Formats: sequence, structure tokens, C-alpha cells
Amino acid sequence: MKDFKKIAFIVAVCLLVILVVLCREINRRDSKTENNFQKWQNELRNVEVEYRNVEKELEDLEREFYKQVSTGATVQIVFTDLNEKIYSEAYPIMEQYGYVGMLVLSSSQMPGGEGCMTEQQYNKLLRSGWSICIQWEETDDVESWWGNWEQKITSLKSQPTKSVYIPKGMYEVEIDSALEKNGVKNVIVEKEDGENPLQMRSEEGLWHVGAIGCMTMQPKKWMKEAVVQNANIAYLISFTLEDQLYERDTFQRMLDSFSECEKNQELNVFHIEGAREYRENYLDNVDKTVRENYEKEQARLENKKIELENKMEEIDAKYQFR
Repeated sequence: MKDFKKIAFIVAVCLLVILVVLCREINRRDSKTENNFQKWQNELRNVEVEYRNVEKELEDLEREFYKQVSTGATVQIVFTDLNEKIYSEAYPIMEQYGYVGMLVLSSSQMPGGEGCMTEQQYNKLLRSGWSICIQWEETDDVESWWGNWEQKITSLKSQPTKSVYIPKGMYEVEIDSALEKNGVKNVIVEKEDGENPLQMRSEEGLWHVGAIGCMTMQPKKWMKEAVVQNANIAYLISFTLEDQLYERDTFQRMLDSFSECEKNQELNVFHIEGAREYRENYLDNVDKTVRENYEKEQARLENKKIELENKMEEIDAKYQFR
């Protein structure tokens, strides 16, 4: 019995010693882990701060770039019918801002026609700097169709036009070559709902101008995007079509928005040929150096971000956290 107690005592002592040793080892490891955690946090924090600084540099770079080239946005105002109110109401309002518009001629909308402005009113607008374009009609003989329109325009004593308006849902890429062959330079394409109407650059040959109705969803949003992206956009106005419907107060507010952006040197309101020439002479040439410098610095900062992301992964792997 005494031997059993002695053995039990020795075992208890041994267990106690083992427990003490284990506790010390656990404490030592915990201490080491805590130290490593602190080192990991410190190293990672420094890299994260640098990463956020690079992100801010990128944001500042982008903001400054668009500020430098913000005069590149261009806008056109296109009337898709010839209602007399264009002359009696819209024209005087636009004159206050110094803006000119574009008139769309079609088989059902001609000067002097029923519900349309008179030939005298039409010619007064053209003498004031307004321009015209022809509404596209589906045909298998584009040459004859265009030739007939050239004769009609001549009979109106108007200057020839090189622009065609294509209503929503009617554009097909096959049209382009036939129109270009007949001397057309500009195609105003009404975009489907939700489709991006912005055109970034003028094009060699046929220039495709995206257009939306002034009463479609978020017309102001697209104007802001045009400013940010130095893009071109045309706004369509009608006295019959719901998504283009002219309303005096809404029209005035739209022109106010354009005017405010012009004062801030963010956009210019042109007729279509003026916009094309402006974009060719300014955006495609003058801002080349600015754009190249921006893209070079942007690439450097993006590479720096990748480098820092890799560094953070290396720190994680080193301390085996996360």
C-alpha cells in the first residue's frame, strides 16, 4: 500500500512537471505568435498605406486629365420634324444662347407641307446657320433615293447636305457603304433604349453620331458622361414622338444645362459638320501629347499597384496569416 502511494505521488509530480513545461511552452509560443502578429500588422500596414496613396494618385491623375481635355465634348440639337413651332418658339429661345439646330427632311416632313414651317421660315433658319439632313428610308436603290433627295434640296434652294438621320431600329451596317459611295459623311443613328449613344472619336469616312430623344431615360446622365469622356452626342426633338417630345420648359432647362457646361468649358454645342471638324482638329491632334502623358503615368501607377499587391501577398505568406 505504501509503494502504491509512493508511485502515485511520483506520477502526480511528473504530471505536474509536464503540465508546467507545457504551460511554459504554450506561453512561449503564444508570445512568439503575438510578436509575429504585431510584425505582420506593422509590415502590412506600411504597404497598405502606400497602396492607398497610389490609388489616390490615380484618382487625381484621372481628374486632372479630364479637366485638361474637358472642352472636347460636343452636342447637336436635331429636330426630327418641321413643325412650325420650331421657327416660332424653339428658334428664338436657341438664339438667346447662340445655338443652331439641325432640321430633318423626310417624305412626310417638307417645308410648306401640312403642319410644317413655311419655305420662308425654313430658309431663314438656314441663313441663320442651321443645317439639314435626310431621314433614311428603306430602299434597294440608295443611289436613286439619294439622287431624288438632292433634286428636292436643289428645288428648295438649299445647300447640299452630307448627313442622314436613321430612326431607332432601322440602322444596318450594310447601309454604310452605299451611303458613303453617294457622298454621305455623317450618319445620325437613334440609339435603342439603354444603348450607349456616345461617340468618342470622329472617324475617317462615315462618322456615326449616336442620338437619343430629349425625353428618354436619363438624358442628363448622358450629357455628363459625354463631358467626362470627351464624347459627342445628339439630342432629338419632335412635336409628335413621345420620347423626343418638345416641351418648352424642359427644352429651356436642357439649353440651360448646355450653357452652364459651356461656361465651365466642358462642352460645345455645334451643328454636325462643326462638331466633326472641331473633333478632328482638336481632340484627334491637340490633346495627343496630353493623352500620351496621361496613359504613361497611368500605366506606371497601375504597375505600382500590382507590385504592392504582390508584396502584401508575400507578407501574408511569410507570417502564415489570413
